[in-house]
Amino acid sequence: MPMRSPVSRKSAGASSCRSPTPLEIVFASASCRRRERSSWSSAQNRRMSELATAPLPDAAARRWTLVSAVLGSSMAFMDGTVVNVALPARAGITFALIEAPTRAGHEGGVLGAGVLGLAALAAFVAWEARAHHPMLPLALFRNRDFAGANLLTLLLYAALGGGLYFVPLNLIQVQGWGATAAGAALLPFVAIMFALSRAAGALADRVGAKWALVAGPAVAAVGFALFARPGIGGRYWTSFFPAVCVLGLGMTITITPLTTTVMNAHGQALAGTASGVNNAVSRAAGLLAIAALGAVLAQVFEARLHAAIAGSDLPRDVADAVWQQRHKLAAIAPPEGAAPGVAQQVHALVGNAFVAGFRLAMQVSATLAVASSLSAAWLISARLPSDAPKGTAP
Repeated sequence: MPMRSPVSRKSAGASSCRSPTPLEIVFASASCRRRERSSWSSAQNRRMSELATAPLPDAAARRWTLVSAVLGSSMAFMDGTVVNVALPARAGITFALIEAPTRAGHEGGVLGAGVLGLAALAAFVAWEARAHHPMLPLALFRNRDFAGANLLTLLLYAALGGGLYFVPLNLIQVQGWGATAAGAALLPFVAIMFALSRAAGALADRVGAKWALVAGPAVAAVGFALFARPGIGGRYWTSFFPAVCVLGLGMTITITPLTTTVMNAHGQALAGTASGVNNAVSRAAGLLAIAALGAVLAQVFEARLHAAIAGSDLPRDVADAVWQQRHKLAAIAPPEGAAPGVAQQVHALVGNAFVAGFRLAMQVSATLAVASSLSAAWLISARLPSDAPKGTAP
């Protein structure tokens, strides 16, 4: 076993809190594992985990911790070919989604990047299907519970990552809030997860993971739908607060049984691999959703802004200046020297156009959450799986 400095051991221990895998190792009892998963889920939220790991030692210590962990593993394989295929797949698709709304007249480059990304994705899947030591073991997805949990993760975390990305933009650029207030607006989400995760885990034990995973995303869908209600202005407590609370409740109901389903699908021997795959799915879902929903919001914003400018009495030079800034979305600024009344009119036109796009993005997020609920009803077994290992690698 490789030697580690005390600093490295502390760094590794703190970093491991971000993953449920250590719980499978430390807690041998099934009931203890379920209870500790609930506690871990309350800290899974990115805002909490980043605060928890902020005081880690310097970057060099973290790098050496990772190196020692790899050197001490008997299964440390690094397939350069698959990495060289996976990165272009993700980069090409993401670039195409992000740049499509702002590349008028240069569609060829965007289309080429998208085609390259899709081709690389197909090559990645084909390579992994034949690899002796795949980075993504496709055989894991033959288990319906595992496949269902990851489909739910893909849809729900796309809604979460994509939808919540635009909430601070709305609060700061349209509602006129400060950055601190906009960040604090989502604190009830974190507080609900922290306070109710153990209770949600106990509920999942009583009713079964399947029904918790049907109910949780459905509640989250209501939260996203509530985000589509506010316009410009209004009090936080009657506009955004209900949406934040309902969404937090839905995610709290979901996360513990989702973790349990993923970790139990292939037994304790493959719990780490299952957790890694599910974590990768959630991160990829959020990234792609931000790009896709950003494209949707930008298209709606541009259409609404064009119609609003055409129907307004803005001076021609002001209207042209506003339209030329359309790629900035809600950050559009009136031209310097514009009269106060004209500047106020510009802010109103831009704000209303952004709210229209924001509402559609929230509606799409709600639809994704409903789809994730239906995927749980379709694929995940009604009986809560045993915590005992089901076997070895497929």
